[in-house]
Amino acid sequence: MGKDAARDDDLQRLTGRMQRFCAYQERSLQDVRRKLASLGCSAAMTEQILRHLQADGYVNEERYAATVARGRLHLKGWGKRKIAHMLQRKGIEEAGISAALSTLSDEDYLNTLRREATKKLRTLPKEQETARHKLAAYLMRKGFEPELIWKEVNHLLP
Repeated sequence: MGKDAARDDDLQRLTGRMQRFCAYQERSLQDVRRKLASLGCSAAMTEQILRHLQADGYVNEERYAATVARGRLHLKGWGKRKIAHMLQRKGIEEAGISAALSTLSDEDYLNTLRREATKKLRTLPKEQETARHKLAAYLMRKGFEPELIWKEVNHLLP
């Protein structure tokens, strides 16, 4: 009986700790699993804690994906391709990624593309052809779609 009581105490303690961990900011299941592993939690206990966290609303993959997508777009100026890649690395399913990207408004997305392009254009050389290629390459690395990039490049550097 002593082992069961100790296990229940560990479960309660770790669940509370993970609730605080998840309440601080949105976390993916992968983030929580990694944290529990670093604390030496067994696989069975990890799954039990994750079920509690999901049932209580502390961990929600769709909410996490939507929050990350909005944050990366507005704060870091990332495009949909880079956001999708980042979410894939975090273990988010394809349906969740699509849903998160669909929450981004087209107007905000294009404004972010314009803002990033204009900001980068100030640092580029005056020679137009070099500037066009460097600007396009920069926006590609930021994760924007090629057709949108070239439309904006042609608009800024006719």
